[in-house]
Amino acid sequence: MIATGTPASVRDGREALPTPFEADKVTVPFRVAAGRQLVEALKPLTSSSNALVAVNTLRIAGEVATTNSMALLIDGLKDPRPPVRMGAAYALTRLFAQARRSAPAISARDTASALKALETFIAAERDSRIIDTAISAMVLAAKAPGGAAAPDRRARAIVEKARGKGAEADTLTITSRAVREMRDVLIGSDGKAPPGTARAAAEVAGQLIEAIRAQLTTADKEALITAAGSAETTLTIASTTLAGPDIAAMQLALANKVKAADQDGLDKQAERVLAVLKSEPFNFK
Repeated sequence: MIATGTPASVRDGREALPTPFEADKVTVPFRVAAGRQLVEALKPLTSSSNALVAVNTLRIAGEVATTNSMALLIDGLKDPRPPVRMGAAYALTRLFAQARRSAPAISARDTASALKALETFIAAERDSRIIDTAISAMVLAAKAPGGAAAPDRRARAIVEKARGKGAEADTLTITSRAVREMRDVLIGSDGKAPPGTARAAAEVAGQLIEAIRAQLTTADKEALITAAGSAETTLTIASTTLAGPDIAAMQLALANKVKAADQDGLDKQAERVLAVLKSEPFNFK
């Protein structure tokens, strides 16, 4: 049905083929055995010249949720066509969702491979919508076998993406998400985050503050206010984790400066933050 490439046949195939794998009580032996046969049939379709066929084939592979089907999705992330890469990223969210709802047919090693592939993918991808979908896959991976490291790796992947954004239009969006992710990782660690994670959080918070001061008069004010609050909170938690300066005592009030459109005040506070980040325990250059 899928291989014919007509919208109706593709839709029918996408809805019918995964049905046996969607029941809550699907056993691992059944998922592995049936999935092996289905994946062999799906594999050539993932590289179809018809993007509609490739995308829906990847979605089916995500519902199968086995080691073999995961390999198809990781390969799909490398496709030159944006819709297919989006399809592969979305299918990984479905794969990890399936692994959460029934006995998982993927191993901790599989999860680690997927996380590594997603990190590499996020670093190279330029479409913010596809990046968001890949990040969502990493969120769901946290509940998969071997997924305990997923939150930290997700945060680091976004930090690396933020580092490489330069002057691109979505710098604020990417960096804001990086700060939120790092903040959540720090909060979830209950003050016991590794020093490298805390330093990365402080670094990206500083980057966000720089992005805010650069876009104070051009970006959406509400988004800037929210971003300023997140940056200050994240920097405070990171410094506390590292037994560094008391950021709260500095009374930065960054969100208030943004709300008042106080460029001079924001610049002065940003310079104070920069001085902190250049000193112990951060020592950024």
